[in-house]
Amino acid sequence: MCIDVKHLTLKQGNRVILDNINLHIHRGEKIGLIGPNGSGKTTLLKALAGLHAPASGNILLECQCLNSLKPENLAKEVSILLQDQPVDMPLTVRETIELASMTHDLNASVQPPELKTLIDICHLAPLINKPVSSLSGGERQRVFMAQALYQAPAILMLDEPSNHLDVRHIWQLLQYCSHQVETVIASYHDFNLATTMCDRLILLADHEVKADGPPESVLTEKNLRKFFNIHSEKLYDSNGSFWIKVNGAAA
Repeated sequence: MCIDVKHLTLKQGNRVILDNINLHIHRGEKIGLIGPNGSGKTTLLKALAGLHAPASGNILLECQCLNSLKPENLAKEVSILLQDQPVDMPLTVRETIELASMTHDLNASVQPPELKTLIDICHLAPLINKPVSSLSGGERQRVFMAQALYQAPAILMLDEPSNHLDVRHIWQLLQYCSHQVETVIASYHDFNLATTMCDRLILLADHEVKADGPPESVLTEKNLRKFFNIHSEKLYDSNGSFWIKVNGAAA
């Protein structure tokens, strides 16, 4: 399932967040959105999930205008995990995850994972009958990750998926998402996590797409200095994989 973004402008009130954005997202891509704070990563994710109306331009999902799709039909294809999910509903962990079953279609080509599998992979078994409102931030993040995956989407969108999570859970959950979901689009602050999990990075800054391509071509010393105000260098291992070493703030 592909997404086409055509001449998209997004606003918050009268303030332009992103201006005249054009993107094509192919089926099966693992995409990372990076950029300084306020660059529009979260707003773009919300727009792609149908949660933020464009000021102008179009978003097409398999050649259909996103705003023409019924919410229940869109929910069968797209799932989004935001940084701060509402926790004021008096539901247990199990009940919260099972809310996603409302999107299940027995005739769909993508079937939901077993609930037990998600409970295990998200380490939720000891919490399964507890109210979500009683959990810590990291525990709630794992609950809503399980819910997003139980929705069985073709496209999964994650807003800062490492938020509140410890290192073990970050790697386990993101690797599971990468293997189980056809297309993943996520925003990242951690360059090295983005490099490992993504085959394409999109750098947002100054209301625009400033770079778009493989991680090695986007995470250049010049881009990191210009848009993130840091001095950095790439370090390579024996397999040719690289990571970013930050040497300090740029003047």
